[in-house]
Amino acid sequence: MKLLRFKGILLLLICIAISAKAQYEVPYTGDRVALAKRDKNAVLKRMCEMNGISFPPKQVFLRSFKRERTLELWARLDNENKYVLLKVYKNCQLSGILGPKREEGDMQVPEGFYYINEFNPTSDYFLSLGINYPNKSDQLRSFATNKGGDIYIHGHCSSIGCIPITDDGIKEVYLMCLYASDYGQIAIPVHIFPFKLTFENLRRAKREYADRKDLIRFWENDLFPGYRKFEIHRRPPEVQINDDGSYYWEFY
Repeated sequence: MKLLRFKGILLLLICIAISAKAQYEVPYTGDRVALAKRDKNAVLKRMCEMNGISFPPKQVFLRSFKRERTLELWARLDNENKYVLLKVYKNCQLSGILGPKREEGDMQVPEGFYYINEFNPTSDYFLSLGINYPNKSDQLRSFATNKGGDIYIHGHCSSIGCIPITDDGIKEVYLMCLYASDYGQIAIPVHIFPFKLTFENLRRAKREYADRKDLIRFWENDLFPGYRKFEIHRRPPEVQINDDGSYYWEFY
């Protein structure tokens, strides 16, 4: 009898363990924003306060670098029209190669100047932030019938053309963008570069991509000036697009 009782208890414990493991492995399907707030509000508040920014932030800015596989989260100082770097997130996966996205199925992460145009709290990738690819420049410079779309910054760690930063990372970035949007920031800028466009890196690229004059022109003439303006002034320039698809900049 004791043996049977022991086997019964053992079986029950095994079932509980299996059930707990299954619940852990099933993607969270409840209120993910509420979960993110529970897990991250204190962390984000401390992050802001350490950098002289009241929480929640009024304005934020995102920069992504493909070669470095990083996404930067910046926020505007309370009493200045300047931004400070709050945190750098690793892209846990990246598809494609250096160079802009021009069509559906090319596996490319876009390059250029974008903004967040969607908040998805029930994404297949936990939480996701959509960017407005293809923008006017992409539309004018691509001859493809289908230029692609559905480009997101999101959780998990798998992607084709998107920027995944894990569930833990997207909790923070999603909330900061959501708070800024709720405060009134209409267009949260997202600048995506092939690499950090320093003078040295551009010289290196000219050597590495000597046979791709089109890429060098795009990086040097279209992306570098916008990158440089932010590096000097520490505030994102307002991006404008000419009728030929080239970029020019003003300040907010």
